[in-house]
Amino acid sequence: MNVWSLKDNYFCTGRAATAIYLILKAENMQGKKVLFPANICYAAIYPAIYAGCEPVFCDIDQVDGNVTYEGVCEYIGQVAAMVIPHMYGNPVQDIEKIQQLCNRNKVLFIEDCASAMGASVNSGRCGSFGDYSIFSTGYSKTIDIGNGGFLLTNRSIAKIQRYYEDLPVWNKEIEENESFFSKLYRLIRNNDKQTLDKYIWKGIQDNLKDMFLYQYPKIDEQIQRAVAQLDATIGLRRKKQELYENQIIETEFIRKYTFYDGAVPWRFCLLVSEEKKRMLIDKLLERKVPVSDWYPVVTPIFGAENPYGNAYRMEKKIINFPLLIDDKEIQRICNIINHLDL
Repeated sequence: MNVWSLKDNYFCTGRAATAIYLILKAENMQGKKVLFPANICYAAIYPAIYAGCEPVFCDIDQVDGNVTYEGVCEYIGQVAAMVIPHMYGNPVQDIEKIQQLCNRNKVLFIEDCASAMGASVNSGRCGSFGDYSIFSTGYSKTIDIGNGGFLLTNRSIAKIQRYYEDLPVWNKEIEENESFFSKLYRLIRNNDKQTLDKYIWKGIQDNLKDMFLYQYPKIDEQIQRAVAQLDATIGLRRKKQELYENQIIETEFIRKYTFYDGAVPWRFCLLVSEEKKRMLIDKLLERKVPVSDWYPVVTPIFGAENPYGNAYRMEKKIINFPLLIDDKEIQRICNIINHLDL
């Protein structure tokens, strides 16, 4: 699959978050509102703030975790741009209608394919719908080389290139800060007894810019080599997903997340009963099972108080597991899940 053929121009960046910043700067979005779903990764939102934009959030579909056409319609007239991700590698089913909505209302449409490289939906491939499409080659993404991202567009990339040259070059200090921030995020999120989180997020926001916006030496060469193996990677991810699917036994507390035709699974996802989720995660961690519960609702970091009911419902029930691991490890994980006493 030739992902480069989706648009006329491409540009490689230090990370996908950097691409969002460059797009918003190049499109003169300073002082304007940008729409995000409430369950997107925080790394997509900070760049909008650093580009001088105001993030606005919408709710999602409670079944697949993606935005819907109806959900974004109410923000027309309020926002100048939208960042629409294909969550978990599962294509947004309304993506073509959202594209048409943005075109009619002159809203900049950024299609976020960070976890959905190579996926397809309805009449097209993910990455072909946005005015800009962004992809990630960072940790746990479809293709994981540790760092990097790129954007595709039919528009000129001259201003994007100029803005990119002004960014710092990745270094060990940035790496250490990224690692520390990740640990801090999990520490705060996993301790719901504390009430300092809003002060911490507000206090550090102005000092995180280099962590999300940077150049990475020769990243374009690494990305191009990795993307050349995309077809093989997609095939492997779907095979591993099927291995999980065939072995997990659904119960009254556990059911499988459904991927649509054309999806490229990000991780293997389960939906579990809210009252059993913490117990399930603790028991899995005790048995050294690499379980996570991404993606949570990210709005509290940015001071948004609206309830976003479906996003919170998804947060309370989703857990996921790595795909690109040995078959025997997948079998071990499934066996443990199937025999847990809940």
